[in-house]
Amino acid sequence: MCGIVGIWRTSSPKDESPLDSRLLDRMRDALAHRGPDAFGSWIAPDGAVGLGHRRLSIVDLSEAARQPMSNEDGSLWITYNGEIYNHADLRPELERLGHRYRSRSDTETLLHAYEEWGPACLDRLHGMFAFAIWDATRRRLWLARDRMGKKPLYFASIGKDFVFASEIKAILRHPEARKAVHEEALWHQITFAAAPAPLTLFEGIFKLPPSTHLTVEENGRWTFREYWRPWQPTDRPAKRMEDYAAEVRRVLQLAVERRLMSDVPFGVFLSGGVDSSANVALMSRAMDRPVNTFSVGFEDRAQEPYDEIHHARRIAELFKTNHHEVLISDRHFLEFADEMPEHQDEPLSDPVCFPLHYVAKLARARGTIVIQVGEGSDEIFAGYEIYRNYLRRARTYWRHFQSAPRWIQKSAAHLARSLLDARTATHIRRAASGEPVFLSAALGFYDGEKHGLRSWGRFEPSSTLSAAAYEGFNPAFSMLKRLFPAAATDALPRVEEGPEPEFLKKMIFWECRQRLGELLLMRLDKMMMATSVEGRAPFLDTDLVELAMRIPSPLKIADGVGKAVLKQAVAPLLPPDLISRRKIGFCGGSGNMLTPRILRFAEERIRAELPPRGWNRRALDRLFAHHRARRGELSFQIWTLMNLALWYRRWEMP
Repeated sequence: MCGIVGIWRTSSPKDESPLDSRLLDRMRDALAHRGPDAFGSWIAPDGAVGLGHRRLSIVDLSEAARQPMSNEDGSLWITYNGEIYNHADLRPELERLGHRYRSRSDTETLLHAYEEWGPACLDRLHGMFAFAIWDATRRRLWLARDRMGKKPLYFASIGKDFVFASEIKAILRHPEARKAVHEEALWHQITFAAAPAPLTLFEGIFKLPPSTHLTVEENGRWTFREYWRPWQPTDRPAKRMEDYAAEVRRVLQLAVERRLMSDVPFGVFLSGGVDSSANVALMSRAMDRPVNTFSVGFEDRAQEPYDEIHHARRIAELFKTNHHEVLISDRHFLEFADEMPEHQDEPLSDPVCFPLHYVAKLARARGTIVIQVGEGSDEIFAGYEIYRNYLRRARTYWRHFQSAPRWIQKSAAHLARSLLDARTATHIRRAASGEPVFLSAALGFYDGEKHGLRSWGRFEPSSTLSAAAYEGFNPAFSMLKRLFPAAATDALPRVEEGPEPEFLKKMIFWECRQRLGELLLMRLDKMMMATSVEGRAPFLDTDLVELAMRIPSPLKIADGVGKAVLKQAVAPLLPPDLISRRKIGFCGGSGNMLTPRILRFAEERIRAELPPRGWNRRALDRLFAHHRARRGELSFQIWTLMNLALWYRRWEMP
């Protein structure tokens, strides 16, 4: 795992001064936490292109694996962040084709794979990655991000320079970078807790969407291409539950084993839930020594109902792991709060950032550099209770409502605005207009609430972000077309599946496209890399994701039980009561984390740091008053605004 940066002075005349190596190094070293073990920079002979790299040594610790790295004749140069788990399988084929290796690294395999197969090399990769390759022969820069969005990649056009980096803070080191809030990104961020790709909250700085590659050519032409999509046709006819369970167990075992590729110590984050416990069980099967496990719990016994550390201890004892724990409290959060936005770059309004940082810090202190995590399981196997709630509502009234005469739909939507709370009214309006009703498993502010919370200036708010996602294509590409009208955009064609896809499958697809890639995986990357620890997610192995998308929805939620097929898959590995107990969620969510002490801190920061211009102070007062009076569950909204206020403070946003 590493940090990457680069600059291409695409429009400069030949006689203009070359890139300043000191600028490239400043950008590179803003990412020192992502790569404390080594660093390097390379500038092309003509001074127009520069690549930088900070290295966290995990595979091939030798000097031969240093980056930026070139191919044999120096016509290709790469700076790369990630892990290609099947690189050793690809290497013999590339060697037979005439490629000569100088290291054991996956970086070199990736470089030769591009040299041999071009952009189609992405179809052969199992792993997580964000990288850039300078192709001197074709005079073009090629950037790519992995399928699910595990690794971040940001880019911007600043003056004469095209710049990119693993984190926004490196781009902000450019002397011509300017800080301004992107209004459209902010509109979406306070709903989804993270800005949707390609937007960021920094005006003019963008993130490459997952499963997308970008070609930048010397003539200024940009081409965005989507190369994969988390959608597979549902199996018809379906197999039996026990057959799918056996296949899930086999593919998950392989995914865990793939992620054991490392020349440094590795382990598992163990929460005590089904997903992390399955990781421990399967890793224990594959190893001849105890697994290193790491858990986080609470010092305050008042939070005991949400503290799963005793379940984690039980699993650690069952599998005889080398177990480590850290206990946290309000004090730890308050110590970390002002530092958190530095690592996030832009607000990631998820309270899990807090415990995740401390358990990653524990792993690093114990000498463990690589950690397997459970991210993605609840999305691809439908583990969240909210999925079941939406399915019940769809069966109970939305389906019938959408088939009612149009005048009934319009009348009901009008009455709902007058008589019901904003959220229920929004659901009814969406159902009446044929819009998607489900937006996310965790929502901050709905459209009506946002209009009352803030004035939005020249930006015309729109809630159409999710509409295209349900139709089987990438909504980020409609944004790319609008933001970069001169660029070519090539999204995969719409998926046609015959019968109407299940509502649950649509929800899972949208979660993979937005919440997973832009919030959950970014919190994992940013919080862990802040302590120079790499996170690996076996549940997001491509083979497992594609298998999960083929499994019919009734086998994911069966008899009211979420993740049914996964639970049956891991039943031979884990105690029955662990599999059947109610899901709590890591550390209990924002309702548990927003203790009275942290609530006071949040209110102080929100009032002090959100700019007076634009924000409705009376609406903020009502929000806190309603929360204290327990008029609705508002803790996630408050957490969202607190995270935003901390971001304004850290980055001194206007």
